[in-house]
Amino acid sequence: MSKNRTHYIEAINYSLHKLLREDRRIHLIGEDLLDPYGGAFKASRGLSTEFPDQVISTPISEAGIVGSAVGMAMRGLKPIVEIMFGDFVALAADQIVNHASKYNWMYNEKVSVPLLIRTPVGGRRGYGPTHSQSLENIFMSVPGLEIVAPSIFHNPGEMIKNIIKHIKKPIIFVEYKMDYSKNLHSNTCLR
Repeated sequence: MSKNRTHYIEAINYSLHKLLREDRRIHLIGEDLLDPYGGAFKASRGLSTEFPDQVISTPISEAGIVGSAVGMAMRGLKPIVEIMFGDFVALAADQIVNHASKYNWMYNEKVSVPLLIRTPVGGRRGYGPTHSQSLENIFMSVPGLEIVAPSIFHNPGEMIKNIIKHIKKPIIFVEYKMDYSKNLHSNTCLR
């Protein structure tokens, strides 16, 4: 892949492949992840074929997906949740706000929840009012939770790799749908 022609979505897919290959504790969990679908925007394409034991395609239940991933994280795994549309992150708000972000404090710092929740946000692609929102601001005031929102000037794949290597608490990683088909800025590159 040429650094000047790498699409935002390709950088994410490339890094997810690399991460799952390097660390068996990393699991991708979410809806419609199995090939040939590979997620709503194809960020996960090819992963279920190459890593069938590390990709978990779930029923439609964002609360159940995030709740399961919280348990996985507490048991030493490094789950990456893919929520199909950012609008649906509200369906997992209880697990994010009242559980994942607070367990570290509730259990006197003896428990950590290294959980990455990836989700596409934003509109202007014709998905309608319930699939085009940017709800990350709702979560910005939650202690113990971080929000990361890369642009085309930041390699989102490299950011995901760095986050997973150092993750200690839950992070919501918002990906703007309009950036998926854009090339990364020429100063970003895949490693």
